[in-house]
Amino acid sequence: MTNDKKPTDIAKEIELKIMREIEAYWNGKESVYLTPKLTDLYRCILVSWYARDSELMSGIEKRRGAAWQRLRKESKTDKETEMKYDESEDGQNRIELRYEMKAVEKMISSLRDRLRRMEMEVYHLK
Repeated sequence: MTNDKKPTDIAKEIELKIMREIEAYWNGKESVYLTPKLTDLYRCILVSWYARDSELMSGIEKRRGAAWQRLRKESKTDKETEMKYDESEDGQNRIELRYEMKAVEKMISSLRDRLRRMEMEVYHLK
């Protein structure tokens, strides 16, 4: 059986688990939604997702130069050229990927910090 979850589904699942953990914390309850194993698994998934997005962004950036030069000939200013490029399919994909990568980067960082705290808790219990 294959896992047909999309990265956005995984991100929503991670977000839900983190929100449950925060809610449990504020209500004075111990949280076990994000186990070390699950936290590390999500981190690895998000790292591979980030790598895939970086590859897509690389392709867009490679095409950007030629598209930008073509659009510059039709425009009066660099700003106008940039606005036209942002309206193109590659421009829209570039904007979307940039924000998606930033969000994934923050989630990876958060999960990494959570793993460190879990390790420290185990270390101090010994």
